[in-house]
Amino acid sequence: MTDVTVLEKIPLYGRFRKIVYNRDYDRWWISDWSMNRVVNNGKDNVLKSLGGLATISIVSSIGVGDSTQAPADTDNDLVATTNKLFKTIQAQDIIYTRPTLLCRATFDYGDGNWVWNEVGIKTVNGNLMARQVDSTPLNKTSVQRAIMEWLFSL
Repeated sequence: MTDVTVLEKIPLYGRFRKIVYNRDYDRWWISDWSMNRVVNNGKDNVLKSLGGLATISIVSSIGVGDSTQAPADTDNDLVATTNKLFKTIQAQDIIYTRPTLLCRATFDYGDGNWVWNEVGIKTVNGNLMARQVDSTPLNKTSVQRAIMEWLFSL
């Protein structure tokens, strides 16, 4: 029997970025990719699905909130209490190219008009996969339409 403590770990990386359109200036702005924290629920979801211990739970929504509380492995939702919104990831906005999965959600002009300090991604059953406090938060207003992109790679 193999001692699992000596097996090499394959890290699961996550990154996110913002793509923002400002209708007043008819201009797009794209942020740099930022690392995120894959939380315990996210790691459990991936590994249990691979092992057949749970049904596969696909990513379904990306959220933004105004909390600046640091992310933790035990997070199971965005921390913001009032200014928090999750938007559905449409089927055409999930793109897989080995070894990367790209997901995106669109926040229209009237959606999430506050400072986007935190971001997160959830599965269809509501489990938070990853969360991060953004080092360059977007102060979203009603003249901006934003696309949040999330990248997972092995």
